[in-house]
Amino acid sequence: MTLRSLRPGKSQLGPALFAAIIGLSGCSDDADSNSNTCDINSVGGKGAAQCAGGITGAGRGSSAGGVTSTAGGTATGVTTATGGDSSAGGVTSAAGATATGGATATGGDSSAGGVTSTAGAAATGGAGTGGEPATGGVTSTAGAAGAAGATATGGTGTGGEPATGGAGIGGAPATGGAATGGAATGGAATGGAPATGGAATGGEPATGGAGTGGAPATGGAPATGGAATGGAATGGEPATGGTASVPPQRILQYDFEEGSGTKAADSTSNHNDGTLSSGVLWSTSGRNGGAVNFAAADSTIAMPSGLLANTHSLTISAWVKLTASAAENRLFYFGTDTTHLTLVLNNSATTPGISLRFQGPTGGELVLTTPTQLPTTGVWKHVTVTLSSAGAAMYIDGKIVAQDNTLVIDPSTLGATTTNLVGSSPSAQVFTGLIDEFYIYNYVPPLSDIRQLAWPKTDYSIYHLDEGTGTTAADSSDRALNGTLTGMGDGSTSWVADPFGGTGKAVMLANDPATVPAQQYVTLPDGIIPATPTSCVTSGTFSAWIKLTTNGTNAPVFEFGSDDTHYTTLTTYLTGTGPLLSFYWINATRNATVRQTSGIAYTLDTWTHVAAVRGPSSIGLGRYEAVYLDGQLKNTASLSTSAGFASPTPLSFLGKSHFTNVPGFNGAIDEVLVSCRQYTADEIAQLAYKP
Repeated sequence: MTLRSLRPGKSQLGPALFAAIIGLSGCSDDADSNSNTCDINSVGGKGAAQCAGGITGAGRGSSAGGVTSTAGGTATGVTTATGGDSSAGGVTSAAGATATGGATATGGDSSAGGVTSTAGAAATGGAGTGGEPATGGVTSTAGAAGAAGATATGGTGTGGEPATGGAGIGGAPATGGAATGGAATGGAATGGAPATGGAATGGEPATGGAGTGGAPATGGAPATGGAATGGAATGGEPATGGTASVPPQRILQYDFEEGSGTKAADSTSNHNDGTLSSGVLWSTSGRNGGAVNFAAADSTIAMPSGLLANTHSLTISAWVKLTASAAENRLFYFGTDTTHLTLVLNNSATTPGISLRFQGPTGGELVLTTPTQLPTTGVWKHVTVTLSSAGAAMYIDGKIVAQDNTLVIDPSTLGATTTNLVGSSPSAQVFTGLIDEFYIYNYVPPLSDIRQLAWPKTDYSIYHLDEGTGTTAADSSDRALNGTLTGMGDGSTSWVADPFGGTGKAVMLANDPATVPAQQYVTLPDGIIPATPTSCVTSGTFSAWIKLTTNGTNAPVFEFGSDDTHYTTLTTYLTGTGPLLSFYWINATRNATVRQTSGIAYTLDTWTHVAAVRGPSSIGLGRYEAVYLDGQLKNTASLSTSAGFASPTPLSFLGKSHFTNVPGFNGAIDEVLVSCRQYTADEIAQLAYKP
């Protein structure tokens, strides 16, 4: 992912991406780092730095779109009048200021072809060669008196005409150029025309307006790239039902970096701070920096009331690390006496699963649920839920795990909820474990942004294979083990639609099953199974979506290895009953081979999720291997040893074996995951979910 270096706050999604996601604009005159001169959601981030397309007042820096024009400022020996910068097209233009030896009159700079000509100006009331300015008048184009003359009293005096491009109130330039202190609100004087890059209060938008991904200028029309009613900022996703009065934005952001006290600070400019109960402890072991630990039965974080009153679309996300998952434990709750919106991480002991529940004012609880749960082994997992006119969806680690397009919920119908809680509800079991980066948006981000929030760091390598062109298969993790499409030319014809019916892509490997070795494949760099931690060579999860065109016996979906006697592979396997799967784990001798149960085959030309797992058993087999098909466990096998194979792994491929007598995989591959951790059956089922 090229956006990896731009994650927010403690994460890496920086202010620039924040603006693209959130779509806020506006430059404050307050330079305080907490109130944010450009607002935390503006392009350019915190501080008195630049606001793209914005304006600057006295003492500020220049805005994108330009402030001082070409050749503007002071001519030789001249000092400019009191005031700040001038906008492009504004007060000082090319050839501005007075001539050599002259002095500008109070009232600002002159424009192109402006007040005094080269060689000076006329004496008081006097006549210069080629023209005579009246007291308070304007010097003619031909100029006034000869060299060394003094500027006429009044220069561009009271009642005179404004300089070309000037923007003074009523026509004449305001004292100091545009307005005292530089550009006025929006870039021009009140009532004036906007400067390039700015916008007058109530005026028309400037070119660039609020900046890429910005919102409309104050009172004006949307800036280029800004957010219109329900519109989309460049790089962002439109807020379904969003309005100009409530632009797409992050409503609340708890990064949990305080480390002490009872306040969870909201890092946005909305100041929706939370209050920790005594049962919530601070932790330095967060997903990214600090976190909060729900360690007691009364643990909760109270958020301000009315947070969702004007929100028609909603996204809530957080990192969670469960150490237990009692029935009815909650990640969040918003409610009144008669309405609620809540996320339950474990429905009950008899019907486990995760449920998003909505009870509106008209009765009847609406539910989006997945029968799978999160692990309780102290593993960080990212959870996201979205609500909009397009329906409801749930994501785990950036992967959709539940979706209902008919479940249309408008959060604003809850009203001004008075009980808003993180990690609990008024009557149910509280969350047990750690929570980090709890964020709320009033719109639904695109999938690429949800994946950024769920960035895996070094937990696993993930190949989304969405490039659609070129020869690079990017590893969207901090491991950055990018693959290379091999034997495919420039790769432009080697991409097909993904399994999910959207705009995503998958890699197509066109191999002849009767020809060896593979002709088209993805080469992966050494280190896909690293030597450290040591668990990586004895435990692991390998999964992918495949669409097999024709079968070739032992044609690999993947193979990672060191040499002929140390490797692991998941291959197709042809029998009389159809194509099956075989998973091998080889360490000098064959430790184990596990195949699907005979007769339960997958279908050609159909997207199918396949997974192989190695590690400590949870089903009484000791150390074992297992294969899954579309999220269902198909077979297991005990291992003769717990030893792994040697690292490094220079022989690593998708669609190819390092053995030259084995055919290549003939079909499409997508969403390849490689982890050093043994995934639970629920986690495999989540990876295999397809809307």
